[in-house]
Amino acid sequence: MDELIVSKEEIEKWTEKLKKLLEVNSEKRVAEEMDISPSQYSQMKNNGKFPYERFFALMRRKRLYLYHCR
Repeated sequence: MDELIVSKEEIEKWTEKLKKLLEVNSEKRVAEEMDISPSQYSQMKNNGKFPYERFFALMRRKRLYLYHCR
């Protein structure tokens, strides 16, 4: 899986934005929507890695655009 190395804070910020966009309340649901296990997502977050390939696949599948993420 391709990953982008970023700060934990940046990952938290994107996780919160995804929760709002997907209308979910948990990181677990964000992970599931990205087709990643919740434990894998948590581990990636703790290591400062963001699964950008999965992120863009989710955006395409849900027909979301980056301007929705403001």
